[in-house]
Amino acid sequence: MGMSHSELSAIVIEIAEAAGYEILVIKFVDGNVVRVWLDSPSGVGADDTAKLSRLLRGTFEERELDAGDYQFELQSPGLDRPLVRAPHFERFAGEEIQVRLRERRVDRKNFKGVLKGIDPEGVVSVQGDELWEFALEEIQEARLVPNFNRLLGKQPAPARTRKPKKARKPRRKKPKRR
Repeated sequence: MGMSHSELSAIVIEIAEAAGYEILVIKFVDGNVVRVWLDSPSGVGADDTAKLSRLLRGTFEERELDAGDYQFELQSPGLDRPLVRAPHFERFAGEEIQVRLRERRVDRKNFKGVLKGIDPEGVVSVQGDELWEFALEEIQEARLVPNFNRLLGKQPAPARTRKPKKARKPRRKKPKRR
């Protein structure tokens, strides 16, 4: 018999943290697929996911644990990285984020704005068309909104204004030939 999701998650977190990685999210998909988003202070690349995959396999074999038919998918947080715990909201203050709430508020669940930060009680502040505050428990998912200009080191293009059309000279009519 395979392990429960919570047992499997605890082992994945233990192994990843011992190797210097932070587990952001673990999702169980389609019964046997385990998606793991991981991060490290220096970022996560293909070498990191391969290393952790080998560590997981080795640890399960060494401990003679049955992971059942689970298939692990290890991935970096990506440009639209999930924000899960309070330190994530502190670290990315000033960045644009997308927030999805568990329950509707003001007839909506999705909010987008600039992350102002998080207070000691765990209340996240987001400045959109107005200032919103959400308790961490209310948030189903929060993600960074990628800013490609900043990532590429470019300044945003100035707003385009339309040039006024030049006045045309009236065309002369050609006389009709007879």
